[in-house]
Amino acid sequence: MKKIAIAGCGLAGLATALHLLKQSNVSVTLFDPRGIGGGASGVSTGLLHPFPGRLALHSWQAKEGMMSTRTLLDEVEAFTGRPAAHRDGILRLALTEQQKRDFPKCLEFGCEWWPAEQVLERIPGATAAPALWIPEGMTVYSKPYLEGLWQLCQHRGAEFRKEAFHSPEAFDRIVLAMGFETPCSFDIALKMTRGQALLCRWEKSLPLTLLSQGHLTPSEHRFHCQLGSTYEDPKTPLDTSKAFALQEKIAAFYPPARGFEVLETRVGYRIARQNGYRPIVSQIDPKTWVFFGLGSRGLLYHSLLGESLARSLLNELI
Repeated sequence: MKKIAIAGCGLAGLATALHLLKQSNVSVTLFDPRGIGGGASGVSTGLLHPFPGRLALHSWQAKEGMMSTRTLLDEVEAFTGRPAAHRDGILRLALTEQQKRDFPKCLEFGCEWWPAEQVLERIPGATAAPALWIPEGMTVYSKPYLEGLWQLCQHRGAEFRKEAFHSPEAFDRIVLAMGFETPCSFDIALKMTRGQALLCRWEKSLPLTLLSQGHLTPSEHRFHCQLGSTYEDPKTPLDTSKAFALQEKIAAFYPPARGFEVLETRVGYRIARQNGYRPIVSQIDPKTWVFFGLGSRGLLYHSLLGESLARSLLNELI
């Protein structure tokens, strides 16, 4: 039996581990000193849809990424018996003239364009604005999902060590999936972003996720919601007042957000390519691979690319 070590227990590491463990000829040991989902993956507000980004462009391999993630969500929910996502769609309100020009370009991918009257009929407290309805969009409950992925890995025989990775000589292959802490020496320009989000209490839950310049997502607790997110230079001092400013930002398209009770501020650090957004999956020496740089598209790509990486590893070992 071949031994594989995975450093990092966020979306990338856990998805890769689970896809590997679907084969019977490997053992997987996961390492992370922060625990399961202790990094940026664990504080994600959970947005999952094919049109991330300011211009709402259809992402590379979006159909395949959505399908692969949905399959893992189904597996987690079947195994744990608990919901891992809110699957009732995402409504992306167009507040600016630029958004009103860009969003309708998504209609060819099965989305709908709702006039302001239809938005208000569905979400009475929202700002009167047209919106892009993304029926396949969903909000993943990050913590329950990550814990469910680990439970599936454990069920299939994985071992977890709450410590930094060491002793590479003890393993046949190594995957470094440590987010912004992943060591690399690629000739690729990278950027790191600090993001803050708010966990809030709302009086009445919404039937779907709202997105515009900022987003409002449900959580696994029906009385709690999440407001996200900031995009900050991590070299600057952490200023939590920027997180609290999210309430006013969200209130631009859902005014009741001003009255939400703030329960917690969450902070995460993401790394991505300086130009473009495709994650980095690459072999850096004969036995070591890296899988990182997912940026804000971790939920869209972690399963799809984790499965591809698992196939590459298994082919090498075979």
